[in-house]
Amino acid sequence: MKLLVVNAYVRENAGDAALLSVLLTQLKGEFPQADLALAGMEDPIARPEFEDVKNLGSIRRYTSVESLNVAHRWLRRLLVFMVAGLWFRGPKTLWRALTKLLPAEVAAELKNIYKADVVISLGGGYLNGKNNLGGDLNVYYLLLPVRLAERLGKPVVFAPQSYGPFGNARQSRWARDTLNKTNLVMVREQTSMDLLAKLGVRPELLYKTVDSGFALNVPDQPDVISRFGIPKGLKVVGMTARRWLPAEQQTAYEKALAKTIDYIQGKYKMRVVLIPQVTSPFQADDDRIVEKRIASFCDPKNQPIVVDELLSHTTLKAMYSKLDFLIGTRFHSVIFGLISGVPSIAIEYEHKTGGIMHDLQLDDWVRKIDAVTAEDLCALFDKLAADPKAYLAQLNKGLPAYIAKANTTPQLIRQVLDGRAIPTTKS
Repeated sequence: MKLLVVNAYVRENAGDAALLSVLLTQLKGEFPQADLALAGMEDPIARPEFEDVKNLGSIRRYTSVESLNVAHRWLRRLLVFMVAGLWFRGPKTLWRALTKLLPAEVAAELKNIYKADVVISLGGGYLNGKNNLGGDLNVYYLLLPVRLAERLGKPVVFAPQSYGPFGNARQSRWARDTLNKTNLVMVREQTSMDLLAKLGVRPELLYKTVDSGFALNVPDQPDVISRFGIPKGLKVVGMTARRWLPAEQQTAYEKALAKTIDYIQGKYKMRVVLIPQVTSPFQADDDRIVEKRIASFCDPKNQPIVVDELLSHTTLKAMYSKLDFLIGTRFHSVIFGLISGVPSIAIEYEHKTGGIMHDLQLDDWVRKIDAVTAEDLCALFDKLAADPKAYLAQLNKGLPAYIAKANTTPQLIRQVLDGRAIPTTKS
């Protein structure tokens, strides 16, 4: 049996790396004899594997190599548009022969789609787009491997994801038409369920589940926090941040976090650690850049710790487990904190944050990124610090069942392959 995972990202995004790690571990457990491969945004020459699974690269990566000039990238896109229109249509001998003339990375993904017994689109929160050319291209390339698999009649499954928002009717139509030809669409929060229903995705394909990050288990690393020189017994508050807003709003958000750091370190004598959840060179998506700016806005006499290292998703998960509190913008940092029993405040930049926190009945601990203020965050932290046991009591009501559901993904894929019906979930 051949299993192909598509739409993987890069390991410098710890949340996406965790989702890929969990899915591959689950697939290896459920299908121990299967031949696994993945198609994603990592260079297959520089990084030929992820956790012993072969990395093919992808058509999407081939079209977006940032070291190439704009003209070269568009030539690659024109080639891919031709492939998208012609491949797996007409005489098989023709497109099989033409595959030999294609660039190796493009040919590798096409060959593996053709050979796969099931194609699985990795979970996450990436299937969305703004109302511009970049948004159109993002949705187009993310859906392309799935559309090609569907053209061959291959079983297709979307692992637990959030969906949308889509920037225009074209993107919505592409998503609806592609999802309606799949075998199973796993959805990790209610907002996305409602959005897909409104788009016209067939309800019998939708299955409400949870983010696979809740199934992540990693070995303990006892010294992961103490190596930063934090005295034993001192309480530690983690913080994650990201670039997201227009310049003026972004600065306001960063200064609000800086004032919150000064408040926590001044009033509570706790140590704040700025943790980079994403350190990707692709499109300069590197949280360290943002977090160094935040530190520069802080009291120079009482600076937070700024982690400047490139840390794996396993080390980051181990680090979150040693925190006393967390204020997280990157939502997988919040997930890592929650499954470690760390009371967490979430700053929402996409609906996945509010949706998942709502499922856990933690709505009161969410603030929107474009409206966050230092005064509100400080008051919210006061409430959290005053009674963390109340937070954990609420968390523990729903978390065990949530984690259990995160581990059902491979059984659902098995049901698809066996031709068994998946119970629909509308809420």
